[in-house]
Amino acid sequence: MNWIRLTVIALQGIPQRLGSTFVLFIGIAGFIGILVGVAGMSQSLSATFNAASNYNRALVLAKGALYEGSSYLSREQIAQLYQAPGISRTENGQVAASPELLGTVNVRLSDDDVLSGVVVRGIASSGFAVRPEIELSEGRWATPGLFELLVGRRTREQFAELDLGDEVLIRNTTWRVVGIYETGDFHEGEVIADAETLMSVYEQNYYNSALVHLDSEADFEALGNWIEENARTVELVHEPEYYRSLSEGVSGLRTIALSTGFIMALGGVFCVLGVMYSTVEARHNEIAIQKALGFRGAMLFMPIVAEAVLIAAIAAATAIGAVVAVFQGGFVTIGLDAASVTYEFAVQPDTLLVCVLVALGVAVVGAIVPAVQAARLSPSDALRTL
Repeated sequence: MNWIRLTVIALQGIPQRLGSTFVLFIGIAGFIGILVGVAGMSQSLSATFNAASNYNRALVLAKGALYEGSSYLSREQIAQLYQAPGISRTENGQVAASPELLGTVNVRLSDDDVLSGVVVRGIASSGFAVRPEIELSEGRWATPGLFELLVGRRTREQFAELDLGDEVLIRNTTWRVVGIYETGDFHEGEVIADAETLMSVYEQNYYNSALVHLDSEADFEALGNWIEENARTVELVHEPEYYRSLSEGVSGLRTIALSTGFIMALGGVFCVLGVMYSTVEARHNEIAIQKALGFRGAMLFMPIVAEAVLIAAIAAATAIGAVVAVFQGGFVTIGLDAASVTYEFAVQPDTLLVCVLVALGVAVVGAIVPAVQAARLSPSDALRTL
């Protein structure tokens, strides 16, 4: 086809237009790199929250509290909860409820001397039955009543001095790491301690939340109704719903991803528009001669669009490769109320495909007007400048 031959001729002239080509390449690569990064963070955060959700569990929080860190439950409230209907029982007959306490400890990062906060989650002995996803991978379980810690896999990888046998100070008390655990979700970015021992160190007499296990949806309704009638200072939140709201609220990542994508896509269109206008101007005489030789319409329109699409495809592939190579599998920490969430950055193939299509779409939209100008170029005007 003639337009293919003309496209090849146009692409062969790129070395003479390296300046404008480089501007377009950098513009598209930067735009796609940021878009992949923000979209990957949002997607990874949602995925790790979904992984932590269990449809047979619910959280009991203080009335009006949005997060665990802003909730406070007294021992009396916990004792009252143990009398509520709908909560299942563990194998040894205990109420399947885990009153939990959140704290923080500053630990040095693995790659430098900067201190960063790590969430310390105090869990009651019954908590491991309520959270069966907590699996010990190394070491041993912590002994209740002792200053012993279990460290999540991701926490050990991210922070120094949190390996088996290491000691860490929490409120001037020395705690020893005795085990490494895995959960397959963001809780691997935490440290687990005995709730009662942690409360004594913090010199406080309240919990932040209680996680309960339920056998069915009917049990959730029964417990919720009981709480409304007998314990109006607390409220029940289904665990999937809690994490769904958490993923939507943390730093507004989804909103940031969409707004960033729109703004940068618009900027990308103008970048392509300007560069391809420059390309048409540089090829002014060449295009005029082709038109004088009888080439018309799409045969002159398509090479301009094809050049923009090719550069955009190469730039997008380069940006995606760089982001994946540098950040894939790394850890992202986001502050949340009195705690923080650490999760693994893992951008999915469908997100990468969407980003590539966005880059190609931006290239096509931005190249249309310059391509139309090339197709309408008057050969007589150009030939007079030869």
